[in-house]
Amino acid sequence: IARTLALEPDLLLMDEPFSSLDALTREDLQEMVLALRLEGRVTTILVTHSVEEALILGRNILVLGQPPIATGRVIANPGGGQQGYRDAPAFHEIGQEVRRRVHEARAGVTH
Repeated sequence: IARTLALEPDLLLMDEPFSSLDALTREDLQEMVLALRLEGRVTTILVTHSVEEALILGRNILVLGQPPIATGRVIANPGGGQQGYRDAPAFHEIGQEVRRRVHEARAGVTH
């Protein structure tokens, strides 16, 4: 990540970047990504299988279905990236919506 940021990109694409890390290191790096976003230095697209990580990092969350029907709808997450968001009622409400969409995507339900 540091080598990529040294190039000062406009866009950072991340595919499961924290999946193999312990919980504390994962949270530290999530905070780093949030700090970069607050600085306005780079737009980030992150792929994750972690609902919590999507909620913490994403202002917009897209749940994709199984191919060949890999469509989805964007779920707005305005609290993503804000301090204390994990304890906010919206975190849990939007988390339930994301989980519902994940279950629907697994079942092949489309909207």
